[in-house]
Amino acid sequence: ISMVTPDLVVKGLHAGDIVRETAKALGGGGGGRAESGQAGGKRLDKLPEALAGVAALVRREVKP
Repeated sequence: ISMVTPDLVVKGLHAGDIVRETAKALGGGGGGRAESGQAGGKRLDKLPEALAGVAALVRREVKP
C-alpha cells in the first residue's frame, strides 16, 4: 500500500505508479490512484530489494 499527500501529487508523484513499479521486483503488479495505490507479488524474498528502490523512484518522479 502506498499513500501520497496532495502536495506531492502536484509535484508529480503517483501512488499507483509507485506500487506498480515496486511490485515488478516481486513478480507482481498493482496500481491505483494518484493519492493511494495497492500491489502485491509472489517473490517475497525480493521485498528488501523492491523497497530499496522506492527512494530512487520517488526522487526521479518529483518535479521541483
